[in-house]
Amino acid sequence: MEWDHKETQKDRRMESTEKISSEAFACLRRCYGEGAEFREGQLEAIVAVMQGRRSLVVEKTGWGKSLVYFIATRMLRDRGKGPTVVISPLLALMRNQIDNAKKLNIRAARFTSDNEDEHDEILENLRRDEIDLLLMSPERLGKTDDMEAIISVTRKGIGFFVIDEAHCISEWGHDFRPDYMRIRNFLQLIPQGTPILGTTATANKRVVEDIRNQLGKDIFISRGPLARDSLKIQVVKLDSQEEKFAWLLQTVPKLKGTGLIYCLTVRDCKIVAMWLQAHGINARAYWGSQDDAEREKLEDDFFFNRIKVLVATTALGMGYDKPDIAFVIHYQRPGSLIAYYQQIGRAGRSIPEAYAVLMVGREDEKILEYFRNTAFPSDENLEQVTKCIRESAEPLSLSEFTEKLNLKRGDISKCLKFLEINSAIFKRRISGRFRYVLNPNSAFNGHLLDREQTIAKREAEDEEMQNFINTSSCYMEFVEKSLDDEHPVRCGRCANCAGMFFPDQVTDQALIKEAYDFLKQQVIMFSLRKNNPFGGRLDVDDKIKGLALSVYDEGRIGHLVKQGKYVDGKFSEKLADFAIETFKNKRWPGVRIDFVAYVPSLRKPNLVKDFAHLLADKMERQCFDLIVKTKNNPQQKTMENSAYQYSNVADCFDLANGYDIRGKTCLLVDDMVDSKWTFTAISLLLRQNGVAAVYPFALASSGASVDE
Repeated sequence: MEWDHKETQKDRRMESTEKISSEAFACLRRCYGEGAEFREGQLEAIVAVMQGRRSLVVEKTGWGKSLVYFIATRMLRDRGKGPTVVISPLLALMRNQIDNAKKLNIRAARFTSDNEDEHDEILENLRRDEIDLLLMSPERLGKTDDMEAIISVTRKGIGFFVIDEAHCISEWGHDFRPDYMRIRNFLQLIPQGTPILGTTATANKRVVEDIRNQLGKDIFISRGPLARDSLKIQVVKLDSQEEKFAWLLQTVPKLKGTGLIYCLTVRDCKIVAMWLQAHGINARAYWGSQDDAEREKLEDDFFFNRIKVLVATTALGMGYDKPDIAFVIHYQRPGSLIAYYQQIGRAGRSIPEAYAVLMVGREDEKILEYFRNTAFPSDENLEQVTKCIRESAEPLSLSEFTEKLNLKRGDISKCLKFLEINSAIFKRRISGRFRYVLNPNSAFNGHLLDREQTIAKREAEDEEMQNFINTSSCYMEFVEKSLDDEHPVRCGRCANCAGMFFPDQVTDQALIKEAYDFLKQQVIMFSLRKNNPFGGRLDVDDKIKGLALSVYDEGRIGHLVKQGKYVDGKFSEKLADFAIETFKNKRWPGVRIDFVAYVPSLRKPNLVKDFAHLLADKMERQCFDLIVKTKNNPQQKTMENSAYQYSNVADCFDLANGYDIRGKTCLLVDDMVDSKWTFTAISLLLRQNGVAAVYPFALASSGASVDE
């Protein structure tokens, strides 16, 4: 990829600060009125950009970092420079920025994976010089064809390069993202004299130094105080999910205005929103993999106060600008204090008072540990993937990797991305599929990060978050010190400074009981596997959904499953009673079950068998010892992807003789469901032998692969 930088390689005459300042004020007041003024630091950053300097702006959320690059873009375009390219991490943030750019008469567009049908039109508009600012995700930098197309049609060259949420390029940033590593390589292609700007609200001294090393030692840094004068912070410690639900119901209706509730998982977003909706509160769930049109509608409805509460993952996080958010509640604690600061920064931007409440519970650590353990590919996985490419006679597709390696498909994809970013491999489209080949000239040594350093960093972040939760001093001052604010001060507004503004417990036991009953109803429905990983469709009944009573080790039901499986050695009668109640009243009303069967185990032969017989007795049905395990295969949980999971169970089961099953319906019982391949294999076997319908039932889902 070559860059025509004939224009930008010329020595640029340094314009006077006075002239730039005068034009910047004129631009500001044209759009915002004659009385408009810059906040402290904004004008200095604009001047640095206009003088062609590489710059970093570290300012609190709501300070107006985007205004710096909007006005600089307007001024550069008025001077005849090429368009600005902004690298931005979130679609919600991009849509928000496009709306804000219009106020400054900036023609903005986004070039992302979700609007590929618009790419030809965008390229044509770039060719006609009708786009002032192009927003891109960091992933697009890895699309060589896209970048070559953009550069080739931009006749004036790229006039200004912006890295929004620049802490993402630092391995020490709280939200380091692998795709941001592409920026490091891209920076080498940008000609000297092209202004580059990084912006972030969450960078301590270590992160700033890391960014400086990447942008250049001689960069202009604007750093201001981080205290948010409108925020009132409180921490609420609640033991169980039902107590959290009850606390939300006793608190949210009393809060004025609109607000956010952040959850760590999509499932929690859905259930929290349903709980609030069931009690007349206009709440909606929002997460990253939702349909694009649905997400845009939710963002608009929330912005214009048609929704009281948006229950969201961090997909609605960095940079989302709704000025009147009155409260931010965290249903679980974030992974780091600076991530917490980033998220509470959504609130109180243009109103004098806003609440930030952090709810803490015993399930938080389990979820965070999962995220920490899966954030980066391991050196071992990288080595396996690299070896597989090296030893293959032909370039491999992602599906072919899953057949050769007992690794999760997502883990393989993660390894391939890191290897590609580090130029250790190339991705090429061959015969209509992306395939991967080694780069023989790569100096990559197979180690992405110092694993011990990474683990130590995350442990330190977790300890810092715990210290924040337990501190008796000012919450905001604690955050400021953590982010290396040079002038930390007590806020006088938080719960530790001024006293609690919300009760820190739930005294209404009836409300806790109602929440418990509600959570019991939130069973998990799942479909059997439909596609053979080696090709072709499987003959499963698409209309029947399987059912799991709980997520393993979550909530009281999930804890009961864990207790029975690993402590008591048997499952309690309570689980059988709850299962029958659920079958009748919640998910399978009117379904007739003719007999019960179970998934056999050679390791624990009586655990599921005894429970299935107990369940059948209570249902007044027969339980058949019908399914026979024919070989002692490895545990299914050790199989990491569909190809291995399917192969591991495809020929492991048979049916015992002597049972009248033709034309009848079967409840198929197991303790756990994860990949769904065991249920699928046995269901196919039963259907092939005349069973009319199979209803898969598990006491718990692993929470990993099961669909809802």
